[in-house]
Amino acid sequence: MKNTPQLENGYTRVSNQLLEQVAKQKLNGTQVKIILVVWRFTYGFNRKSHQISLSFLAEAISTSKSVVKKELDKLIELNVLKVVKEATFSNPREISFNKYFKEWGIPIGVQSINKDTVSQESSSQYTNRS
Repeated sequence: MKNTPQLENGYTRVSNQLLEQVAKQKLNGTQVKIILVVWRFTYGFNRKSHQISLSFLAEAISTSKSVVKKELDKLIELNVLKVVKEATFSNPREISFNKYFKEWGIPIGVQSINKDTVSQESSSQYTNRS
């Protein structure tokens, strides 16, 4: 098959640790899609940042510019994405992904589970059976 995805046709290197951290975050689908596009056009081209317009993002994730603006601004506010250079009249703003996840301003959902409580509940299920 001619159009099957192959690494030889290009790929984006993202560390497993970053993938795992993004997966643990309380992000909505649009925010995750924006992060994926930013990774594609930064890390996918061996760049740390790239000029990315709202129109480009909206087309890339098949949604409206107003939704992209709202969610992109939220990701910037949470310090997941950073503005390297503000937009000018002729150029969109330059954006980078903040790989220092400890700087992100969002709680990590998966890590908030109390493992002791889960272990106690699991073991009590097995000891209480008759």
